Amino acid sequence: MRTTAHPRLRRGVVHTRSWTVWFALTLGVAAVLFVACGGSNGASTFTPGPPEAGVDGNVYVSPLGEAGFPGADTSGETVLLVSPAGTTLVVTGPGVTQQMTATYQGSSTPVAASWSVDLPLVGTIGSSGLFTASGNLGGVVTVSAQTETGHGATTLTVLLSTVDNEGNVPTPVQGTLRAGGNADPNFRWLYPYDQTVFPRGIAPPVLQWGGEPATYARVHVTSSTIDYEVFYAASDPAADAFTQAAWTMITESAAPGDTLTVEATKLSASGVTGPITESWTIAPGTLAGTVYYNTYDSPLNDNQGAVMSIKPGQAAQILLGGCRVCHAVSADGSTLIAMGAVADPSPDAGPPGNDPYFYKLGVSYDLTNDAGVLHNEGDNAFAFGALYPDGSRMLTCGNMAGNFPPNIPGLGTVGVVDGGTGDRVSQLMDPKTGAAIQAPGFDGVMTHALMPAFSPDGTNLAFNHYDTGAGHSLAVMPFTQGTNTFSPPVDVVPSPLLPDGGGDDGGVPFIGWPAFLPDSQTVLYNTVNYGDYATWNDYGSEPDHYGDLFAVDVASHTVTSLDAANGFSGGTTYLPYGAAETHLNYEPTVLPVAVGGYYWVVFTSRREYGNTITDAFDPGHPDGGAGPFESHPATRKKLWVAAIDLNITPGKDPSHPAFYLGGQEPLAGNMRGFWALDPCTQNGTSCIAGDTCCSGFCRQTSGDDGGPLLSCVPQPTGCSEEFEKCATAADCCGEAQGYLCVNGHCAQPQPH
Repeated sequence: MRTTAHPRLRRGVVHTRSWTVWFALTLGVAAVLFVACGGSNGASTFTPGPPEAGVDGNVYVSPLGEAGFPGADTSGETVLLVSPAGTTLVVTGPGVTQQMTATYQGSSTPVAASWSVDLPLVGTIGSSGLFTASGNLGGVVTVSAQTETGHGATTLTVLLSTVDNEGNVPTPVQGTLRAGGNADPNFRWLYPYDQTVFPRGIAPPVLQWGGEPATYARVHVTSSTIDYEVFYAASDPAADAFTQAAWTMITESAAPGDTLTVEATKLSASGVTGPITESWTIAPGTLAGTVYYNTYDSPLNDNQGAVMSIKPGQAAQILLGGCRVCHAVSADGSTLIAMGAVADPSPDAGPPGNDPYFYKLGVSYDLTNDAGVLHNEGDNAFAFGALYPDGSRMLTCGNMAGNFPPNIPGLGTVGVVDGGTGDRVSQLMDPKTGAAIQAPGFDGVMTHALMPAFSPDGTNLAFNHYDTGAGHSLAVMPFTQGTNTFSPPVDVVPSPLLPDGGGDDGGVPFIGWPAFLPDSQTVLYNTVNYGDYATWNDYGSEPDHYGDLFAVDVASHTVTSLDAANGFSGGTTYLPYGAAETHLNYEPTVLPVAVGGYYWVVFTSRREYGNTITDAFDPGHPDGGAGPFESHPATRKKLWVAAIDLNITPGKDPSHPAFYLGGQEPLAGNMRGFWALDPCTQNGTSCIAGDTCCSGFCRQTSGDDGGPLLSCVPQPTGCSEEFEKCATAADCCGEAQGYLCVNGHCAQPQPH
């Protein structure tokens, strides 16, 4: 089906309104459309101006600045009242209606008006003001009326109420589950976590519970716009998942800032137990881009290492096999660098990449051209480098003489195979040619900048400042692209304390893997109790490696522990298996744009995953008891995602409990997920949001058949919609509603 300009098929919120074509939609078409996840993003522009004619000839206007809509200037017009005002319509199927009327203020006589709604997949409205629900989605619909002399609008809350019987549960058993009980004292939520913030467009979470296996189960999800009940058959261990269609219905129906109450009840050998309750929030946006991560013992890659790619909501795929690891990706998704040659220079009898020299080489890849090779580097200078947002530059990770520690595994004894000392200073390079780039302010000033990372806007560089802190400090250097000039470094992180895990830190942890938030004002990083900054267990004489996520405000140098993402609330862990799961969080990277009113961080964690991967049941170690640092395969090492508040107050935790990134291989050890936008596309190609277009703008055009189609277009006139280009918040259509300009893209405010 053609991609259209409807807000439920795009990634964000649309502020333009030209819905005439949508009033012709039948409910059958809407039933198909609702399965496609997402938000919206409409015709927008960089320079605010009057309503403009779109490329398809339609006129685009903003309801947030148009008379008759919230925030409008209606001076000089007659006030038009739309009723019933602020009412709720309970919908149990297609065709439920609500008559809307328009009257002038001071009169009770209805007047003829032109009617429109902002969420046509929730329901449509006819010329007489009769609203008809689709029966597919709930939501808070803005209903607007316009006459020649007046405008008016109100909200209509559509509460969708539906029941699914996925497990063919008999009616009497359904009644027993609804009645509840307390037979199993060990029945509790293991996953997801309470207070999790989920985005739209991901695979449904697997609901997992403790206690006895379930003979039957009931899950009940409620909010102001959804009342969904589902019954499941037996599961051992107790776990179930929403269908993708049901999860899409739930997440697309959830109103911004609304809380989902999720109840679970089960019938087991001891009897009925529950309900047990959690609360979730749905961010009104669909995650963008691709996560590129290292994997080890991958069944997809003959149990070897690889660089994998995974799009939120999809399954992982091999991007680079042959154990090419230690990678980095540019924020725009155009360029990837990694350790490991294209071809093994000294083949042996083992799998590709087994001989030691293989790992001393590097390659850069063109992600705009099917990961084609850009350059083969004769050493591993590319490993753990910092790619500039557009992939045009790279700052190498410094390396000291010797193995690890003091170095990062993979960089130890660099150059020794060629007779060198192993010491290599950081430098700016061209990843496409391997040529050095002169960098005034850096060259001759800095020597060992470890684990460097550029900010998404390219104006700052963060790194472990080994020259001054010997691994215990984090610095930021401003960068000027035009001259490749660095300003003096500023150490922004005092060493936070972490419970001593028996490493060589003396209670003062090492600091690693910095990553900027999209605002370029906050840096995330992790602490670790050993000087190789790794995530593994006893490797030779090394201790188990414990770490946690932190944030530092670049301006004030205020350090904040990301307690909620780390698994803590009020100083106590909320993780279901207690202290054994704590301090196992590492390697954060961040989606370069804000989505749904939040930033999104992906990180490595060795925590347990519900009842799917635990100490008692580990699919990679069926004998059990392997613990969080099991290896070969390291099945506990997985990628998790957490929402970060847009409005950050230094010293106040902005994070939320994390969710498991679906689509990973359950038997592989996965780590260091780089989150990048997908390579942009040129004008005339189809799109879902402005940040997918090289021009920065995605809007409705006409397809070959005359139907609506979203395409990348040159910068039009007027204001910019969510995800479209901006220089300041004043460029965004929703500025009056709190929209921000974050990393050059309009971003909706955090829902409340």
